[in-house]
Amino acid sequence: MPDDPERFDSSVAVLGSKGFTSGKWYWEVEVAKKTKWTVGVAKESIIRKGSCPLTPEQGFWLLRLRNQADLKALDLPPCSLKLTNNLNRVGIYLDYEGGQVSFYNAKTMAHIYTFSSTFMEKLYPYFCPCLNDGGENKEPLHILHPQ
Repeated sequence: MPDDPERFDSSVAVLGSKGFTSGKWYWEVEVAKKTKWTVGVAKESIIRKGSCPLTPEQGFWLLRLRNQADLKALDLPPCSLKLTNNLNRVGIYLDYEGGQVSFYNAKTMAHIYTFSSTFMEKLYPYFCPCLNDGGENKEPLHILHPQ
């Protein structure tokens, strides 16, 4: 694939096609059967070439799963979170003016974590299905827009 300034070159992450500069927005991501993933929100001007810390200071507000059970909010420092129920679908709620990105277990609507910040530019949904790992993490992420 040709190099593109909007393409990540050190991860399999993508941004959503619709960005937000105001309002309240909610979407869900189906993560069932995945052993690892990262989802959340990123600002338009994030660094996409080379490695960059995935922290709010760099414009990322993310929830990450590794090894099927290691759930973290990628805050500074990262915040380890306890999984009490199967997390098959993550709800992501962005309140632009309120300066919050919140994550929920979409099945139970149990709150997982909230980032607080001041948003000054366009924000986009962030999705990283992570690598296949020889078939262990082969399921795709499914992006859902609840009615």
